[in-house]
Amino acid sequence: MIGHDIRNPLQAITSELYIARQSIAETPIKELAGLALESINLIEEQTDYISKIVSDLQDYARPLKPELEEVDITKVIASIFQTVKVPDSIKLVIDLKGFPKIETDLTLIRRALSNLVINAIQAMPEGGTLTINAEKTGRQAIFKIEDTGKGIPEEVKNRLFTPLVTTKAKGQGLGLSVVKRIVEALGGTIMFESKSGKGTKFTIRLPLKE
Repeated sequence: MIGHDIRNPLQAITSELYIARQSIAETPIKELAGLALESINLIEEQTDYISKIVSDLQDYARPLKPELEEVDITKVIASIFQTVKVPDSIKLVIDLKGFPKIETDLTLIRRALSNLVINAIQAMPEGGTLTINAEKTGRQAIFKIEDTGKGIPEEVKNRLFTPLVTTKAKGQGLGLSVVKRIVEALGGTIMFESKSGKGTKFTIRLPLKE
């Protein structure tokens, strides 16, 4: 209920921002329009951040009951980048190797992959390369999200999927624990490799039906 109470005003803010952006586009004073757009962009970023916190809290608290359907992973990845902004300083590499459609929960797999993509971007504030791989091996679907950021500190690695544990100055520490819950609800596993100064790679393995 609290999540809905927060989301309702967030949706209203988002709608008003859209209207404001459209109105500014018609403003003849370019300097004024530029300043206003900067403010709108900042508000949108903070609104998205609040929305993510609400989603993480809801996903962590509620029971996960996967609803399986045929899912096109190519479209899932594309939809993620319609909402997640990739800075110009980050090179995006996507290799799906002709990945087939799989039977999984569309909402849950999108949420898990989206969280990992956001984490990877945040791990590279000075730029780098974000690589996304997906392939089918035998009766498994394998997803790999890799960044070239600073890596995960040794003292955090053993607790990385624990709720409220984070390596970021700004963060609630729920994103990765939510990903782990989702992956396990789908019958899969998640692992990671990380080297200081070189980056981190998360690997999700999901079972496939014959």
